[in-house]
Amino acid sequence: MPQRRIDDDEDIDALDAPDHLRKLVWAYCVLDRREGLAGLKLRDRAHGLGFGGHFLTKSRRYSTTMGALRKVRRDHVRRQVLGEAGLVLDAWGRPEDDDLVEKRARWFYLGWGYRSQGEAWIAATAAARAREQRELAREELGRAA
Repeated sequence: MPQRRIDDDEDIDALDAPDHLRKLVWAYCVLDRREGLAGLKLRDRAHGLGFGGHFLTKSRRYSTTMGALRKVRRDHVRRQVLGEAGLVLDAWGRPEDDDLVEKRARWFYLGWGYRSQGEAWIAATAAARAREQRELAREELGRAA
């Protein structure tokens, strides 16, 4: 696929792309010249073969949110497994409800570093062993090639 915008018809011939892709880009440029299609800005999007944006770009006014899609998918799977009147129970046998769990989060600072010289020595030894393993793996790969 072309990596830059197609500003001129001569740019199409210079594309480093298969013939089929060049023909598609050419079609976009030809269609862009038609009166009824000028508002689509096909030439501006020819380098992306018509793709106008990120696949996850969603406007709440135009479409939906990913959270809403997940909820609908989760509800659909529940209905498939349990039936329309089925009831999902939590680990304690209570009806599962999204608002049933109360989340409490409290963050506090415990400190930094190691609690003792022994912990520092163990961490340094583990790091040295990991470095040695990586170096040995690189040497093995070098011999195998």
